[in-house]
Amino acid sequence: MTDGAAAVDKTYFLLESCGRTATNWISEALNRHPEVLTTHGIDTTPVKVDRTLNPDFKGTPGVALRSESDLPLDEYFDLLEEQRPEPVIGSIHGYNGAIPYLRPENYRRRYRIATITRHPVIRAMSIHNQNMKSFDPRVNPDVRKLLIERNRGFVKANLAAHPEYSGILNAAGFDLENPHDMTFVLSVLVIRNRDSVNLHTGMPVYLMERLTNEIDNFYHLFNFITDGRIPPDQTFIESVLNQPKRFTSATERAGFLQYKSWSDWQRRFFALAMQYKGLGEAYDKLGYDMSYVK
Repeated sequence: MTDGAAAVDKTYFLLESCGRTATNWISEALNRHPEVLTTHGIDTTPVKVDRTLNPDFKGTPGVALRSESDLPLDEYFDLLEEQRPEPVIGSIHGYNGAIPYLRPENYRRRYRIATITRHPVIRAMSIHNQNMKSFDPRVNPDVRKLLIERNRGFVKANLAAHPEYSGILNAAGFDLENPHDMTFVLSVLVIRNRDSVNLHTGMPVYLMERLTNEIDNFYHLFNFITDGRIPPDQTFIESVLNQPKRFTSATERAGFLQYKSWSDWQRRFFALAMQYKGLGEAYDKLGYDMSYVK
């Protein structure tokens, strides 16, 4: 209590994703509301949003965080609270949300947690293309080397733990040193590992394709992360509607055409990954067309 006024409790949220699910677009949209602050990505420091200049403006970070393992979740949110007074504070795509969702008693805060997904065929290629940038010679050589080694290590560790994939890759002459081969396998394994957990935890699931194209779906997400405490006014809704649209090519038809364009070993590898813990069935239940993945 201060001067007879009750202290305002904060609301905390995590939107979990393994990437390429419009998390940047969503974080920009949410940050347009004056009572919401969110950060984005494991390589992003706590964000300072200067709304007098631009709702998407990110100020110079005060603390450098290299990955989500550098700080425990509660400590990361301590930093966010030190920077801004917003009553709703969150992180998108920066932390593994399944752990605090399944073990909330291990955290000082009560986090509202949901996951964002996307049709896995289109997302696999999006992650693949994103990781191919690691090999761009214009990237700082030290950074490029670090990214490539990290990705290669991830693929090696996962393949060693799941030898059932080796037959497909060995028969196809898979080359771990080939950027195209390595980043394709990487993209599929990243999706398999995260979504096979997230889609079975019971946490709310939002589809990227709907979030970025249907204002009612975005409104539902906003209501969830704020715990219904902040009704979005017309000004905020209009600012979201006016935000540049993206991902218009991410259609069911595009996924089908992409899958058919893959080589035989890529289709077989992807189909095997979709069998992991019933992942393909989980996507099917969400409404994605997985009938051609065989």
